[in-house]
Amino acid sequence: MGWFDSRENAPGVLTSVLASDVQTLNGASTEGLAVMCESFFALVCGIVLGFVFSWRVSLVALGCVPFMMAGGSINAKFQAGMSEFDENAYKDANLLAGDAILNYRTVASFGHDDMIIKEYERYIDFPTQAALRKAHCIGFWFGFSQFV
Repeated sequence: MGWFDSRENAPGVLTSVLASDVQTLNGASTEGLAVMCESFFALVCGIVLGFVFSWRVSLVALGCVPFMMAGGSINAKFQAGMSEFDENAYKDANLLAGDAILNYRTVASFGHDDMIIKEYERYIDFPTQAALRKAHCIGFWFGFSQFV
């Protein structure tokens, strides 16, 4: 029974972890195979049609493929790191919000509403700044992969 008394096993933290795990599982099971099949057939049909209509332009386009793959893989790594970072960075903020919501009457009766809000803002300040910097990097690499 003392398992829920641990800070990392609080209901707010468990709820946020379950929400992110369900999204990950849904994305891996339902969308992954369809996207891979669609991409493969689009690639094969595009290469065949390209060589049928203009083999010179097709060779130039195939020469750009390594750059597009590099930009796409860097973009995917940044985005994967972003979701993992979000989960860990907001854990304390979710814990504080969950405790405040569960114990709202106690918080309101002692008049600590402003203190809870300031502490919550302090918890999310660093992740917000880091997410903003990372969003600029992701935007740059996404633009690069789309440009090439």
